Amino acid sequence: MTMTSSIYAPLKTGSVINQDSEVELIDRLAAAIAQAGVQADRIDLANFYVALKHRSMAILTGPPGTGKAVLVECLANLLASSGPQRQVVPGHAWYAGGPPANTALIGIHTRMISEKLLYVIEEASQPENAQQAFVVGLTHISPAELLSCFTDVACQMQHNQIMRIGDAHLSTPLPFPPNLLLIGTMDTTDFDWCADKFIPQSEAASESQNFGCEFLRSRLRNSRKAYEKLLSVVAGTKQPLQAIMLVRSVFRTHGFEFPPALLDEVILYLANAWSAQGNGLFDPVTPRNLDIASDLALAQLVLPRSLEPVRSSETLQAELHSTLKENLPRSSTFLKRQCEGYISLIHRKEFETRS
Repeated sequence: MTMTSSIYAPLKTGSVINQDSEVELIDRLAAAIAQAGVQADRIDLANFYVALKHRSMAILTGPPGTGKAVLVECLANLLASSGPQRQVVPGHAWYAGGPPANTALIGIHTRMISEKLLYVIEEASQPENAQQAFVVGLTHISPAELLSCFTDVACQMQHNQIMRIGDAHLSTPLPFPPNLLLIGTMDTTDFDWCADKFIPQSEAASESQNFGCEFLRSRLRNSRKAYEKLLSVVAGTKQPLQAIMLVRSVFRTHGFEFPPALLDEVILYLANAWSAQGNGLFDPVTPRNLDIASDLALAQLVLPRSLEPVRSSETLQAELHSTLKENLPRSSTFLKRQCEGYISLIHRKEFETRS
């Protein structure tokens, strides 16, 4: 993937240039990635940043050696200072398997990661650190770590109480601190996330820029405030949610309704696609920024949670393809890949059964 733009032109009002630290952060992330020898599309980098404004956890997936870890390193350098605020460590060597010595080492490494996570959670929870961003990156994670450190924790975060993390089981629940970001990288192409195609990399730049305070101030996690912000930044735009509503309408005609919580998720993502100053993070032109953000929201939030009815109805698939193919390229690509992969899996299972 080639970076389409490494410099985002600042917006101008008359002869005054409005400096925007969020736009600058993404520009510096793009520059750091390029300096580390990785080419990446700026929209993918902005998407990674917006996704973390939207939620505290993210997984980057892709083939081995494609630059996922270097992206985590560069973002951690920008958001957090050194020491406990910025921890990027490899997951356990699950691929080694086999000999008892390897199994014992995997167990030791798992306990080390659990203790490190608990330590960072406690540090991030201290009142004096509330305005400081903490970043934990786990690179090359295993399926087991995906479950224990991400899926399980995400479920617990719905109740804002962590009782289990890694292989640690707590006697007293801990709140997940809002200033902590937990990011994983996984060598797989089985599922999609925000930035999954990078070329091989060199070592990441180590200089800390510490944009963390601005990140914490600018992100939105409240649905009501997200609606208010979105209405403000797209004021004057006709039918700003047209793409989302078109897809919703297609699903409705087939008896599938989006739950309110899913629509809230979409609005949160869209609102976070603009900086605190109201500048688009994907594109400085509001309609184009809205189109890109809507496409990514559908591809990452709506369609992955709606695959069961899509795969069960060829008519629904066809209608969605027709709706998406014109102006929503990422959503269209995601849907095509998922449906084709599912059909191939069915055919393979049928072949194995006959054999």
